[in-house]
Amino acid sequence: MVICDSHCHISCQPKNEDAQKLMNSLEGMALQKYNIMSTNPWDLDFLLSLKGMDHQNLVIPYLGIHPWYSHLFSFTTITKKEHYTAVLSELTPELLEVLPEPVLVDKHLQKIEKFASSLKESGQLLGIGEIGLDKLFRVPNSGYFGSNYRQEPKLTKSKVRIEHQMAIFKVQLELAERIRVPVSLHCVKAHGPLYDVIRDHSKQCPHLILHSYSGSLDQAQRWIKDFKKQNRKLSFSFSKFVNGKPEKLGDFKALLDALDELQILVETDYPLDEYILNGKQDEYSMAMESIQTTIGEFKGWSPEFSRHVLNMNSENIYTAH
Repeated sequence: MVICDSHCHISCQPKNEDAQKLMNSLEGMALQKYNIMSTNPWDLDFLLSLKGMDHQNLVIPYLGIHPWYSHLFSFTTITKKEHYTAVLSELTPELLEVLPEPVLVDKHLQKIEKFASSLKESGQLLGIGEIGLDKLFRVPNSGYFGSNYRQEPKLTKSKVRIEHQMAIFKVQLELAERIRVPVSLHCVKAHGPLYDVIRDHSKQCPHLILHSYSGSLDQAQRWIKDFKKQNRKLSFSFSKFVNGKPEKLGDFKALLDALDELQILVETDYPLDEYILNGKQDEYSMAMESIQTTIGEFKGWSPEFSRHVLNMNSENIYTAH
């Protein structure tokens, strides 16, 4: 039975020659599907190439700008210094020096929309993601995660202004509404603002997925109640990395008790190329199995029923009411 990793990645700046190697490995892993998130200007091209090699429909591409990379995008053609001064707090000359020239967000989204249209015309599945808000994120001294920095990157005091994150988030929600595809959402310490934006800007999105949900039970119950009232589709996706930690299992069980079984998904949140191409395939598989087992034990499901429910839920992301 197919189990879908509802939220995984490729590394920030993957090697183009690894696309075929990764696809060959994915084809050799039994009964698995992968919702692979793009996050930045570089991994998008790799994901498009990977999907072009996908002859078994194992890969479901999610196309987007992660809030950790939102500062790399500009809405207007201005100087590098003007852009980063406007969107980052506590910008130092040293950080400005290593930051790249900003990418026009409209140009990037046009590329995404073109690819999305091509996929939809051929009957392929896709989504928008990983997108959202993150109030804790601090920019590394390398400028962004995955840059070709010569030293081990360390976090600076610089943050992406929430107004800029919001603007990047909203235009991607508008794209998801326009092309009517599911959305995978990232949120850290911004669940109130995220909910407000979703309420006002995503009425036409067919399905919203709260990935590795880290908000409170009260916040989750608000999502559940309001989406049920609006007859809108909402899922919560869980990972061992975030939700399955021993110190969080009490909160995790309480949240699972509040959810309809049809709202539950599983994920790794792992970069596939780093794990599957570097001898860590067993570690990847164990992460999937661990979160499935935890959910099954909390819900009182047999392993077979657990796999059945999770498979059905991953398929229902792409079906209408």
